[in-house]
Amino acid sequence: MVAASEHLADLEFIERRANVVQSADLIYDDEGHVITADSAVAESRGERIVVVGQRLPDVVQLIEDQLQHGKFPLQLTRPTLAGIVREILNYPDRDYARHVLDDPDRWARIVANAIRIETIEQMVRGISYEPIDKTEWWDAEVVFLEVESKNPPQPLPGNPDPKNGVIAAPEGGVNLYDHVDYDSHVERAFAAQLENNREHVKLFTKLPRRFRVRTPVGEYSPDWAIVYDENGTQRLYLIRETKDTRNLDDLDWDEAMRIRFAEHHFDAAPVGPVDYNYTTDKAGLLIGGAAGGGDGDAL
Repeated sequence: MVAASEHLADLEFIERRANVVQSADLIYDDEGHVITADSAVAESRGERIVVVGQRLPDVVQLIEDQLQHGKFPLQLTRPTLAGIVREILNYPDRDYARHVLDDPDRWARIVANAIRIETIEQMVRGISYEPIDKTEWWDAEVVFLEVESKNPPQPLPGNPDPKNGVIAAPEGGVNLYDHVDYDSHVERAFAAQLENNREHVKLFTKLPRRFRVRTPVGEYSPDWAIVYDENGTQRLYLIRETKDTRNLDDLDWDEAMRIRFAEHHFDAAPVGPVDYNYTTDKAGLLIGGAAGGGDGDAL
């Protein structure tokens, strides 16, 4: 129910739009350029803007525009939007209607954002992926192109430990390539752990961004593909995402949503569910661990 969403809280703090008045004594240099320091500029709120004799804004249309042209376009019918607005305006114990005319554009942005978040979170709970025709499956020769060896870049002066870059893989290791492209220190540490666990890890690679999972909040490229030998007999094909936290609430909302959609995607693999999880370098591979943060077996 959108009207109960916590993302509507800012509606109660909207203020009526007003002119902003800035004043300062202008100081010029010898060439006629203004050199007045920012600290010398005084700012105050002027008279509130009052619109008289104009038609009331169509907030439903404003919300519809926000939904269609935002970061993640969403198409809802006008009757549906009108019903949502009606529930918000009449929601008990919340004075959401009081500020709708103070700043209709901001009011509509807040409501549209809440609708988008609540709708997509409902999608996560109800979405189902279905295998496509075999002719449309990803081709390994397309995903894992033969690439030239990459030489680790030289650290820039003053930054001996860059956050992202390329490191050489050890000779005779289990990396598919002779290097690792890493986007964070967590990824770099995780790759080292995989190399050091050759008893179980038989092959791994950083997945190219060419491999993508479609979700309602954009395409998603997971980090790692791993062949894992368990007890010397059973081989598990793992997909792992590495972050610096296992709490999805600590991630950007759309980033967390893509991970949650990916869980459904890999569950629907045509050859059977693929073991997908998100983890950290400290938590390890989480073999048998729950996606929501259960205690799996670390590397």
